[in-house]
Amino acid sequence: NSLTRLSSIYEAYSTDFSSNRNVEVISCDNLSCHYDLFSASRNGKITENPYLRPNDTINFLRSGRVVNIEGDVERPGQYELLDGENLSDLIESYAHGLLSTADISRIEVTKQIDKNFKSGKKVYLDKIDNTYILDSYDSVYIPSFSSLKPVMFIEGAVKAESDSDLQTSNRITF
Repeated sequence: NSLTRLSSIYEAYSTDFSSNRNVEVISCDNLSCHYDLFSASRNGKITENPYLRPNDTINFLRSGRVVNIEGDVERPGQYELLDGENLSDLIESYAHGLLSTADISRIEVTKQIDKNFKSGKKVYLDKIDNTYILDSYDSVYIPSFSSLKPVMFIEGAVKAESDSDLQTSNRITF
């Protein structure tokens, strides 16, 4: 069908390992073009989602760095980052920014330690670092301020529930 867009074929035939950022179309006259279907759908770049012609060959190339972001962001999910993109790009461009309750002083990055997707060490960041490079299958979590439990201390000559007298100073946590 000459009115079929590349995205239709991608949705029907791609696998979990197929890149939506680098799909190759080879025309019948052997001209090769690469398309970014993520950019087509997210940014409305229709030129990245061409109509296919009879006898076109489509190559779904293997995805590159795939990372996951969860927590207090506008668009949590799994994204394929391009070369040179970092934590800041993931949050601002892909996840579409932070929610108003996001606590960027407690960012958690879980690193993958082997090819079986076993999670490894956690890295804690206290800011959005625009030089922090993410590896494939890293997972980022942006916590919320609301997850912190409010604490109140009462100190001094106060009576704790277990004490019957006020001979020492106490600190009560609520």
